Amino acid sequence: MLILAGADNVLGAGKDASAVIPELMSERRRVDPRGILIADVVLVFLEDGDRTESLLKMGKKVIAIDLNPFSRTAQKATLTIVDNIVRAMPLLIKMSKEFKEYKEQDLKSIFKNYNNRIMLKEMVKIIRKT
Repeated sequence: MLILAGADNVLGAGKDASAVIPELMSERRRVDPRGILIADVVLVFLEDGDRTESLLKMGKKVIAIDLNPFSRTAQKATLTIVDNIVRAMPLLIKMSKEFKEYKEQDLKSIFKNYNNRIMLKEMVKIIRKT
């Protein structure tokens, strides 16, 4: 699907998924050794608490996009975006481009001061108001 959409380099497809995420027993454990296995940060864009927990145990930072702030994925992730994937991805791309212009020290400060639990609580307040 990604290749049909114009992606040049899709990792983890077919025989390239030769590495595994420890502790996962389903087929979701198979990953490309050039991708998730060596990544510092992984985007999980569907409810997948098992994978999120395993990635965290591997020392990865996990960004989750999830509609449900109470899901295990949202609760365990390093950073959770509570939204629909269709709305979230363009905004994530836009913000990534903006952050590219920041100094490394500024980015580290933002990350150090970010608290996913507090943000999830704020999201719940917003959801309750609507």
